[in-house]
Amino acid sequence: MIWLIVLICCIIGAIFFKHKEKGYSALSIYLTGIALIITGHLILGFFEILFEESSLLNAIKWIKSGYIGFNILLLIMFIIAQIPVTLYSRKRIKADSDYAIVLGAGVNNGKPSKALTQRIDASKEFLNLYPETKLILSGGKVEDQNVSEAECIKNELIKSGIDEDRLILEDKSTTTVENFRFAKEILNNISPTTKEITVITSDTHLYRACFLAKKEGFKPSPFYAKNTYPVLKLSAALKEAVALWEQWLFNNKKHGN
Repeated sequence: MIWLIVLICCIIGAIFFKHKEKGYSALSIYLTGIALIITGHLILGFFEILFEESSLLNAIKWIKSGYIGFNILLLIMFIIAQIPVTLYSRKRIKADSDYAIVLGAGVNNGKPSKALTQRIDASKEFLNLYPETKLILSGGKVEDQNVSEAECIKNELIKSGIDEDRLILEDKSTTTVENFRFAKEILNNISPTTKEITVITSDTHLYRACFLAKKEGFKPSPFYAKNTYPVLKLSAALKEAVALWEQWLFNNKKHGN
């Protein structure tokens, strides 16, 4: 009975987070995955009962053991991915240059999503701590939005009193790799010798962001934006686990923000 209750809760949760504001898509997908895993256990348990007196029982038990082992492997992979994510999630180190890049995130009707708001807040802190620095605001238009992520960040920072001269727009990128690739093109024009750069992004995203920045030729220093929403943090952590394993195993460069 308890498994049925958990299954129903997962299905309801998956539907709820699918229709919630941007940033919760990973949680919806994983709740669906958990629901499928539980369904698999229930089906195998039903077959054990159904074929209890059959010669097929041993085969079903072997399949069930393999299924449990596979689920344990997935859990171990998630834990392994979370180790570097967690270690990086509280780092704030300024690079040995006057340039930083803030990575874009979702925009909802011209307004920053929760994740992007947190990155904007961290950007304000960074600019106030280091008055001589400049920010490359990175992120293009996504889906049906009429303003790019970079423009959204710029608008919010200017509202907060940040001098527009300190803000450099990169509004073409749609993935984390492109964030750094296009930022590199900008830096090559204004400061060709600059390789060290501060990376400002969400705490759970920071390790992968710095990892990808290195692959684009940067020497990144992490500056985290704290995620104060536990459910959003969980969704981001789940997304990062898959993205990291895709990167490690397949060198997959097509990742979002």
